[in-house]
Amino acid sequence: MTGRFGLIHVYAPGVGAGIVVAEALGQTTAGRCTHNFAVGVYGLVDCWCCCLPVGQQVIAAAAGAPNIATLQFALCNSTLNMRWVVFTLHFPPARNPRAFRMEQRVRDLEQEGSVVVVCAPAPGSMRGWIENVWRTGPRVGEMPGLRNRLRTVKPLYALHTLLWPDDKTLHQVWFLFAYLLRIRRSDDRILTVSNPFSAHFIGLCLKGIFGHRWVADIGDLQEPSLSSKLTFVRKLNAWLESIVLRTCDEVVVNAGSMKEHLVARYGIPAEKVRVAANGCRLTFVREKTSPGKTWRLAYFGNSYPGIREGRQELHALAGLQRLLPEGTLHMRFYGRQHRALEHEIDAMGDWVDRGICDSDEELVEAYAQTDLLVNLANLHYPGIPSKLDEYIACGTPIVHFCYARNDAPGCYLRERRAVFFEYLLGVNRPEDLADFMKALRGEAVTTP
Repeated sequence: MTGRFGLIHVYAPGVGAGIVVAEALGQTTAGRCTHNFAVGVYGLVDCWCCCLPVGQQVIAAAAGAPNIATLQFALCNSTLNMRWVVFTLHFPPARNPRAFRMEQRVRDLEQEGSVVVVCAPAPGSMRGWIENVWRTGPRVGEMPGLRNRLRTVKPLYALHTLLWPDDKTLHQVWFLFAYLLRIRRSDDRILTVSNPFSAHFIGLCLKGIFGHRWVADIGDLQEPSLSSKLTFVRKLNAWLESIVLRTCDEVVVNAGSMKEHLVARYGIPAEKVRVAANGCRLTFVREKTSPGKTWRLAYFGNSYPGIREGRQELHALAGLQRLLPEGTLHMRFYGRQHRALEHEIDAMGDWVDRGICDSDEELVEAYAQTDLLVNLANLHYPGIPSKLDEYIACGTPIVHFCYARNDAPGCYLRERRAVFFEYLLGVNRPEDLADFMKALRGEAVTTP
């Protein structure tokens, strides 16, 4: 690839980080660069993060090679010949399925031989370069307060609602200008990640103006999530989604049902859409089921009004709780639930409550202490919950609530041969779920 000095560069991550010893014009000089750097086949050294030239020739010993020719030969024959720049608002130490998905995606690209630079928000005091992750933009912890203050200015909030698809647009504008001014290379490949959908504005600009190859990872569809907004806003954002999907070079989704939806709705070629499952990064420890007739149920994930409400499911579980002996059922919702659902949970009594897992260890422990996993129904949404791969990997039986038989999550559970009960809201009764639970423990089914 052509580097910033017009020479062909191959990237060598890990070589020469820290103090870089270089030889220039017969004189030995030392320069500091805290990042990894690229070695061109003609001896030029160029940091792939800050784009600072640090010398003419790299001492081969810095890379463990016996001489400079050996080092250059090894580099030129490696597959490290492209750089991906990933723009995402979700990346560890954030703990959500999208952050874990991006962590795995970066790992896959690196294993393929690519250099990967991640542009992600700065959580708390974490700013600047940390390995290959550039922490920049408004601090994540400050954004909720800023959003709430902006919402009090009604004309500004109304304008924002009409013009912008979400309230993370400031992050995306910051990332775009910082990238253009600081680290852009003409041969970069771009990966933008939603949700939020405004992340793809960066790809639209870099693809349309500079011709970068652009891959859009669609974690969540844009248009269905705005069903509660005005018709004009829904049309505006549906138009945005169609532009993104038709302009990018490749679309990545997490389930075949989402691929089928995008191909049918927008007419994009099926070969342009690739399915990459979220997978599971956890190692589960199975515990024995609860003693006696006690049942521990749990839902892991968030809920959203108009998409995954959870209120009908809660009332079905309340009916189940009344069928069982007092004190033998406990239900816990792990994650962030929307306000209406939180109020109903808090009003239900001691048999149901809410919780948060702040570490992988706590999450694995919570799974281990669960006898039956709960999957909330999606309302008019063709995707699958991000946690479903974790549910399947855990191996614990699942009750899958749905509004229609054979919906996308139900089909996915069947494909993966999970043990689950499909509870059709409005059709099935709590007694049906009770029979399924009895069968799991080898008890006699007594309900008609």
